[in-house]
Amino acid sequence: MLCMKVLPVYLNFTNHPAVYNTPARKNIAAANDSTNTTILPAFYYQPVSFSGKEEKKEALVNDLKALKNLHCPYCGTKMFSSDEFQAAQDNVEKITTVNDLFKYLDKYEEYINPRFKNIVAEVKRAGYANYSRTPDDVLTVCKTNMQQKTEYVYKSMLVNLDDIINNGNLDEHDKTILSDFRDEAATINDYVPKRVGIYREFSKTLKNCVSEMYSREKNQIYQRLNSPVRDVFVDENLFSQPYGEETSLTKIFLRNLLRYSRSDIHNVSEKAPDGIDNIMLSCKHCYVTGKGLHSKDLKRQNYYNHIYELCGAALAGDLHENRSYPILLQNNVIKNYNNRFVPDNFQPDLRALLKTTGIKPPKYVTFPLTDVPGICCASCGQKTITHDQKAKIFTEINDAETMPDLLGVLHKYHDVIKPKYNILIQEFENNLHRHSFDTESNMVKLLKVFVYKNLQDTLTENMRKVEDITDNYNLQPSESAAVRKFISKANAISLNMNPDTVFPLDDYHDILSELVGKLSRNARREIWEACYQNIVEDYSRQIVLIPPESLSYKGKSDLKVMAEYIFTHSQATVDHLDPKYKYNAERKNNNRKGFPENKNQNLVVMCKDCNNSKSSTELRRWVQKHPEMIRNMEKYIMQVKQLRKDRIIGQKFEFYPYEVAAQFTRLTGIDLSTTGSK
Repeated sequence: MLCMKVLPVYLNFTNHPAVYNTPARKNIAAANDSTNTTILPAFYYQPVSFSGKEEKKEALVNDLKALKNLHCPYCGTKMFSSDEFQAAQDNVEKITTVNDLFKYLDKYEEYINPRFKNIVAEVKRAGYANYSRTPDDVLTVCKTNMQQKTEYVYKSMLVNLDDIINNGNLDEHDKTILSDFRDEAATINDYVPKRVGIYREFSKTLKNCVSEMYSREKNQIYQRLNSPVRDVFVDENLFSQPYGEETSLTKIFLRNLLRYSRSDIHNVSEKAPDGIDNIMLSCKHCYVTGKGLHSKDLKRQNYYNHIYELCGAALAGDLHENRSYPILLQNNVIKNYNNRFVPDNFQPDLRALLKTTGIKPPKYVTFPLTDVPGICCASCGQKTITHDQKAKIFTEINDAETMPDLLGVLHKYHDVIKPKYNILIQEFENNLHRHSFDTESNMVKLLKVFVYKNLQDTLTENMRKVEDITDNYNLQPSESAAVRKFISKANAISLNMNPDTVFPLDDYHDILSELVGKLSRNARREIWEACYQNIVEDYSRQIVLIPPESLSYKGKSDLKVMAEYIFTHSQATVDHLDPKYKYNAERKNNNRKGFPENKNQNLVVMCKDCNNSKSSTELRRWVQKHPEMIRNMEKYIMQVKQLRKDRIIGQKFEFYPYEVAAQFTRLTGIDLSTTGSK
């Protein structure tokens, strides 16, 4: 008879912050009544993680906080280790002149959170204007300026609130609540003795107000009122002493500024069992603001870089007995965030650590068809490259010693490059002929200017298209005003563009969305199709020349980074025909460990470029925008049939072509067996 090992479970729900913080139970834990018989959902009875004992976890935390040259996985800021932070605090005592203050800020520039770069610039401007005075005098000037700015923003918030009350589409109940809040917000200064407590009181009062409103827009109203006030008070509080100690303003400011870059530990997921695979290092700023892997503004490259740095530390022996921590962490993140974060397993340190620890990624991450060379993308029909091919191409790119050598690599693998990059490669070749002895940096400048001019021309063309298209419709006055507003904002974007900065695609998307939202249905569709995709293509050519700052590219020329980005977009990835997000609520409510959307019949191979563009779009809508996918899906299915016939893929894919065709028909209503090119 087989014996089943019984794992201990958490029966005390107060150990789970996710449960403790729910409104229905937030007071139960404080009572700590042993007679309470409240039954928890089955989801919260989870096995204790055996990733490591408590003392092993404590040792890991100490090792992580002692690591140097780590960057925050969320914002990318370089973090202080415990020793580095103490040394930085000690160095403050040596500052006696404004010049010393400047040197100190320059020395720790890469540790300063991007959120506070503007404050540092203000301090330097005040320092140059008061160079002969003491650092405390300079910072006193800055503190006064910040207080004045805070007062201005706070008064602007009250004016904004008046506009919401008077002009908003709110019922009388909500208007009354906002009016009461307005009266209280205007008098907070009178009964809050310290400035550091004003925002705390304001935020608490605003939350109580919004919680009583009925309007669906109450969350937008909260953000509209709270965000600017929060930001200016955070800036002002850099000059405030929270503990009431008597010390110099220089010491207060620098301590407050740098403590946000100190490394700290928090959980990857509050709902996951406790263990060494569920803790992550980040800067104090991201910890305080609650920023996590779920944040909309998260740059995944920051997270990838952090994992690679941890792998390097593990290989160097800095994590001692917790050598496998980076891989365990990575697997936990993949599991908790539905495969959104899968770093490149061919990055050298990550690959080496995978080999030495023997730990593998979760099984559902892999899909055998992505390892088949030359398989076509199910959406665009482009031939894709596997991980192995990508690693080989990257090696050839790194080995290229001259620009003609690099161009040779691009020509060698031209059949796997997305067509939208051909114009960029052709310009590279033309410039090489015209400037045969030019440097790589000058070549990059020429390419940036080329792409910049294309973006300018496309933006101008789109403004003309909007005018031409809307001339064919009988617009209402409000619609005509929306068109004029779009053209004005598009002109402003055009004037602020330059070759060295990335085109503000999000801003353009917002103003175009604002326009089409006020037009009739037919005009809306025509303008969106005519004025968005062409900008996206030009933008995609620009970002390969102005990539995000990345440690993994340190030491590589900009041209080689460009080439790597181009080939990365052709990499074979797994796409879900029925998007994963539709199953999130079901997993959360029923504690499902299986992933029904990861069944073979729901998976197809797409190039990374198409997969990123499709994201969580429903297949029916994607096919409406990209009808060529119908023909390419047939091509993909025929290719898989041939692979099965040639026994390149296993027996479990015997019925896959028919299953995926049936899934496609179920989701789109299009029968692939009767559709296609004749």
